[in-house]
Amino acid sequence: MLPAFFDFGPLHRGDSTTALAVVMESGGEPAFIAAGATARCQIRDLITGGLLLEWSTADDSILLVDGGALLQPLPPRLTNGLRPDQYQAELEISESSGLRRSWLRGPITVMADVAGSATGLDDIGGSPTPVYFDFGTFLRGDSTWPIAVVINLGDAPAWLAAGASALCQARDPKTDALVLAWSTADGSILLVDGGALLHELPPAATEDASPAQLSCELEITESTGRRRTWLRGPLTIAGDVARGE
Repeated sequence: MLPAFFDFGPLHRGDSTTALAVVMESGGEPAFIAAGATARCQIRDLITGGLLLEWSTADDSILLVDGGALLQPLPPRLTNGLRPDQYQAELEISESSGLRRSWLRGPITVMADVAGSATGLDDIGGSPTPVYFDFGTFLRGDSTWPIAVVINLGDAPAWLAAGASALCQARDPKTDALVLAWSTADGSILLVDGGALLHELPPAATEDASPAQLSCELEITESTGRRRTWLRGPLTIAGDVARGE
């Protein structure tokens, strides 16, 4: 019976959406998509019905093939303003004869981000990003330790295209206040194929921080504009004892 249930997965605010391949069947066989068919997939608010995101064959963000469809990545600017919540998504196909059917319907969850601008808070290889990563513990008033992270795509080191940039931020989970930040823009992050190095931050970066467990996130933006949050996890600021009064 149509529409079939389909979980459209997580989407991180401020990130590019993930390319999504869907398989459609009719009577246990791959669905035949007639020439001239068009498709659209929309995400709407469950309460208000307001349109939040849309893919369409009209703008080539959907590619139709016999037995399925490919939803192309949407740029970060389209997800920046989304409120973290669970929404309803639906994929419908219109044939050249005028017959229209909704093939897939199900939830899509918008996740809050950590790394991002103060005004705009954000399945690769079969595994959705971001991956859990413990960024460790720093003492208030001390330099941070350098952090080396390995980023894999499947079983192989991730290849980071030339021109990519990165941002890592640690924020207070209660107030969203920015506490620590690393960036390729200021040279505090070095990107290499298969990973990244977060350089030491000076004592001035931690001396006013209150002891707390922060939420930390590393995101990488490719030269094409595609942005992905790769790592997310805790970063702990511990109270110090030896310090100037």
